[in-house]
Amino acid sequence: MDSIIFIKGILIGIAVSVPLGPMAMMVVTRTLNQSRKTGFFSGLGVATADTMFAIVAIFGLSAIIDFFFEYELVFKLIAAAILIFLGIRLFTKNPAVERRKARAIQPRKAWSNYTSMVLFTLSNPAFVLVHGGLLAAFGLITKDMHFNNTLLLVIGVVSGAVLWWFFLTWILSRFGKKLSLRHLLWVNKIAGIVILIFGLMVLMSTTSLKLPV
Repeated sequence: MDSIIFIKGILIGIAVSVPLGPMAMMVVTRTLNQSRKTGFFSGLGVATADTMFAIVAIFGLSAIIDFFFEYELVFKLIAAAILIFLGIRLFTKNPAVERRKARAIQPRKAWSNYTSMVLFTLSNPAFVLVHGGLLAAFGLITKDMHFNNTLLLVIGVVSGAVLWWFFLTWILSRFGKKLSLRHLLWVNKIAGIVILIFGLMVLMSTTSLKLPV
């Protein structure tokens, strides 16, 4: 039974990581433009934020959930601004310059990629609902769930997310070696447009939201 809970946690971790949203696009472009290390640390940032959302959903921390949705407009405006900025920046980015920077990359740079993705992912509180929906679909939200099983579930979610980002960045690092700078330039432009569109969609979704009184 414990092993089944752990396996379900891994599946949930993979399920929330696989969709090619703006976070995944950032991990892809960072891996191709800079290095696998940069991409993997960015993926770990997403995995950390996903784990935080999973913990909130698993333990039913209503105070945190209420806070997220009370200030949903603020979070969405921040997310939209970041996405629009990143989309424009990525569209205009020169892959040759990025590769030169990657050769001199410092350990703190990897950590800055990690923290930026943690904060970016946390700016979208709707992911709490995504995790809650997956947990409910797997029948894992129960009031009498033992703490050890809950901990095992969280570890499973973390493991699944980390495994996915490890696999994705490994594939990209091998595939990216075959890409020319011209190919990378087009990857940047396409990814930049996609991320910019995500940002505009988030911005448009705020029209029906109001700040709490």
